[in-house]
Amino acid sequence: METIKSEVMLLAPLKRVWDCFADPKHISKWFFATHSYKVPKAVNDLREGGKFNYTMEAKDGSFGYQFSGTIQELRELEKILSRLDDGRSVEFHFVKIDDGTTKFTMLFEPETKNTRETQKRFWDVVLNNFEKYVEKQK
Repeated sequence: METIKSEVMLLAPLKRVWDCFADPKHISKWFFATHSYKVPKAVNDLREGGKFNYTMEAKDGSFGYQFSGTIQELRELEKILSRLDDGRSVEFHFVKIDDGTTKFTMLFEPETKNTRETQKRFWDVVLNNFEKYVEKQK
């Protein structure tokens, strides 16, 4: 199945973007679709063969979602290629545009329960949260 692409241009240096994406203390601050959700768990063993697991759940406890898998390829400050626990692949690319601008791209295989459009909208919202969070950090 053809991958879905979500991309943001962040007004932040590459190292900050990488750190905010990879460090669990940051992940829990931006990895959600709406403010009615929280991230009570974010684990990221940032190495090839390392596991990651982010739990996004409704604050009222009515729904939860696990984003988890294994890192297959890691090129620090450039690329993370992972295999999700359900078998789908997801790639994250980090490109330094200049000292204060970084392009972040996510390519992922869609799941079959939701439409491609729904999945694209979901990840666009999450990446919008990521962008806002990263740009507030110093």
